[in-house]
Amino acid sequence: LPSHSENFGIVVPEALQYGLPVVTTTGTPWEILERENCGWRVAPTQQAIGAALAEAIGLSEDQRRDMGEKGRNVVDRDHRWRRLAEGYLALYRWLAAGGDSLEDIDSVHCTLLRD
Repeated sequence: LPSHSENFGIVVPEALQYGLPVVTTTGTPWEILERENCGWRVAPTQQAIGAALAEAIGLSEDQRRDMGEKGRNVVDRDHRWRRLAEGYLALYRWLAAGGDSLEDIDSVHCTLLRD
């Protein structure tokens, strides 16, 4: 998903769910790809995208499978309906209670607001 500006990009979690490592750019909110070692998030330049693609192509089948499994785990952990519903419920409870700080929200559910 090369992009200069993307608010989510459903194609990223779709690819991750299928066990595919992802190449995207810094114009997307997918920092987790590098943190979880399930893809690349690079500058939106031909050189950076090309280098990431070359690295991806150069991986062994086992390395690709490992990255793909990590990506699938990210989606299962962070982007399932139940997880999202819990996050929104925590947000609405925080708003209803007049919370001042995002620290008031359980850190597990706070990623909706921080990431």
